[in-house]
Amino acid sequence: MDIKNNEDKAWVTLSQIINLGDYENVKIEVGYSQTIKDGENPIEKIKAMEDELEDFLVRKVEEIKGVDAKENKPKRKRRKRE
Repeated sequence: MDIKNNEDKAWVTLSQIINLGDYENVKIEVGYSQTIKDGENPIEKIKAMEDELEDFLVRKVEEIKGVDAKENKPKRKRRKRE
């Protein structure tokens, strides 16, 4: 069985490096693709995909940093090293 796809795809990937302090960094990458259907503007599709992924990436960065995405306040305080 052959699967054929004659439609083009739009791909979007976003990444961000987070500095956690104490020489620790985390890199987060998110991405996905969608089929461009006949009559759709590929640039508009990419822009919409970027907006969706950006919101997702921001929430994930805030989770890792310990910031509440809704209130933009720290979830917990870090103890200082002595």
